[in-house]
Amino acid sequence: MPSLVIESDNKKNLQLLAKLAKQLGDKAKIVSAKSVKTQSLTTEEAHLVSAFKQVDLLKSDLLKTIDAREFLNDLR
Repeated sequence: MPSLVIESDNKKNLQLLAKLAKQLGDKAKIVSAKSVKTQSLTTEEAHLVSAFKQVDLLKSDLLKTIDAREFLNDLR
């Protein structure tokens, strides 16, 4: 079971979340009802969205919840 499951069908959200997931490596999974290919993501973003594997970070205390706005600002 993944530690972080991100659900979105919004292209802009997926682009931001792909950056977050890239930092987490194989520790997150992005779920979208739409096909990744139909969302006009870059090749890297499409690869990230489709390649995430499951890892249980929360239970191992490796992933802490933080202020989402602050975290997204740090990514930019």
